[in-house]
Amino acid sequence: MPKQERLVSKQVSNNTVNTRENIYDTTGMGKVYKFTLKQTFKNKSYIFSFILFVIIMCCLKPINYFTSKGGQASVESVNNVSNTGAEHVYVLDKTDIGLDLMYINTMAFRTESGESTTTVSISDKSEEELVKSLTPKDIAVIITFEDNAYKVKGVISEGSEIAVSDLDNVTDFIKQSFADTRTVKAGVTEDDLNILQKGISINSTETQESFEAKNSGSVPQSTFMMFLITFSVFGFLATSMSTSYIIASVTEEKQSKLVESLLVTVRPMALLLGKVLAMMTYVLLLLLTGIIASFIVDFIMFDIMKLETEGISTGGINFQVFTEFGIPGAISMVFTVVLTYLICSILSGMLGSACSKPEDVQSATGTVMMFAMVGYMGAVMVGGIDNPTLNLVAALVPPLSMYSLPIIYFCERVDLVFFILSYVIQIVLLLLMVRLMAKTYRNLLLADSSTPKLKTIFKATKG
Repeated sequence: MPKQERLVSKQVSNNTVNTRENIYDTTGMGKVYKFTLKQTFKNKSYIFSFILFVIIMCCLKPINYFTSKGGQASVESVNNVSNTGAEHVYVLDKTDIGLDLMYINTMAFRTESGESTTTVSISDKSEEELVKSLTPKDIAVIITFEDNAYKVKGVISEGSEIAVSDLDNVTDFIKQSFADTRTVKAGVTEDDLNILQKGISINSTETQESFEAKNSGSVPQSTFMMFLITFSVFGFLATSMSTSYIIASVTEEKQSKLVESLLVTVRPMALLLGKVLAMMTYVLLLLLTGIIASFIVDFIMFDIMKLETEGISTGGINFQVFTEFGIPGAISMVFTVVLTYLICSILSGMLGSACSKPEDVQSATGTVMMFAMVGYMGAVMVGGIDNPTLNLVAALVPPLSMYSLPIIYFCERVDLVFFILSYVIQIVLLLLMVRLMAKTYRNLLLADSSTPKLKTIFKATKG
């Protein structure tokens, strides 16, 4: 029998522990993987989370669409004043423009059948007289010139039957009619007005650095920041979704003493890696199902129902960043997210194994999420500043690199050598954590008085 397989036992906390076992043995990892994945999809809370995420992904685009549509409709409703409930609209023009009824489209106050619902007239009363004479079904629109600006205000009587929203619609309609009158009397043509309304756009190349970036083919700072924020969200999402699950699973097995039975047949390395990979499968299935569901909803809305998209926001979670830089960019981003997940998951497993009571779970989860938050917020800061030195630091130093490296490289902020070096650093970090896990995981699982702190893990390496 090989030397590494000859086991010498000793008693620790009434448990038999192998002192000469191969701590890197992954035998049985597949069984742990299948068992964990099966238990995950039997757990009602995990199933509920899965279904809820898919539902949210399905609803994001319709919610954004109909919210935008509603906003657009509310703008268009300004011109719909046929059902205000007002019997008379009095317009008092106290300016030198001379608003004439010929510039007010009175058809707007008629129903679809052409029936007149409201009478519009120009008032010659004073402002005070007009306001006092209003009935509950009257509206007064007063146009003045004050402080070098034209002002239009709507007035209704005390106890009026006119809704405030209808008053706003009528006032806005008269205001637009007044503006049209001004342009016509000023001799401004419709083409002139269209040109004026187009305005002037200001792009992101107002600085020398961004101007040179644009002309050299690199990505402008505003786009660079958008890509960084979008990509870092995916890394943070994968981390946050798996961290609590792994910590809770490890803690539950430790408290139920199930882990003592598992360690008889499975080595610590295989036990934790099986859990990590099972939860990674769960998260990947979750994301993949959500993405597919989102695309199905998109197909139904715009290919089957033929909903119009012009001027309407149809945004949701933006997956375009994974296709923006071609196949190499997509591979790099997926690989980075997987690396990030593995590093945070192994840390979660070790911290979870140090939990001895339910309240410790919150502390352990907070530690991992703080690590992830530094990377996520750091990526946002890097995108906002876009400084060459800061970009280089972010590309090389974890956890910043874990949430930003592919974007920093493919947006031409760092060279290929630093891109490769960063992956080497992340892989080395992962291997060191695996080695640390192999040395400490068993001792932490069998301990009863540990607290979920990093110093506890390093102390366990001496055990």
